[in-house]
Amino acid sequence: MTKTEIKEQALKQLSPEERIELAVDLWESVEPGDIAVPDWHLAIVRQALEEDERDPDSAIPGEEVLERLRRPRRA
Repeated sequence: MTKTEIKEQALKQLSPEERIELAVDLWESVEPGDIAVPDWHLAIVRQALEEDERDPDSAIPGEEVLERLRRPRRA
């Protein structure tokens, strides 16, 4: 049995709720400095910040973004 098969078998023994809890625990165990941010990600953020500084009125307020995300999608 391979390592992947062993992991899959072990995960199948957990309920969906337990697997979600495990995923959250794993996610929360990662510290901000544990993962290197790729340069291209930083470039995208810098570009967005520059665009916002050039035209601050074009930015969408965070509250509006959250509201849009909470709305049900239309088919």
